[in-house]
Amino acid sequence: MMKISEPKVKNKDTRQYRLQETRLQEKLGDGTTRCHLCSWRCRLRHGQRGFCQAHVNRNGTLYNLSYGIISAIDISPIEEKPVKCQPENADQHS
Repeated sequence: MMKISEPKVKNKDTRQYRLQETRLQEKLGDGTTRCHLCSWRCRLRHGQRGFCQAHVNRNGTLYNLSYGIISAIDISPIEEKPVKCQPENADQHS
């Protein structure tokens, strides 16, 4: 029987994960927190996550769970992206 070993990782990332306090929050008197980062305006108790699953309430303080983590990447040049521009005299063309 063949034993399969895991590959060795040379450049292992040793950075520690840390919670980053969310800036747009409202701390309510009963230990809950209201998030003001989107239109959902989630009201969270200790341990609950918002609708986005990216923020959590820890003891009355809202923390961002994805701070410093790449959430999207694209390798195509910016020139290929769709750009929506408003012409300077757009109101005159109506």
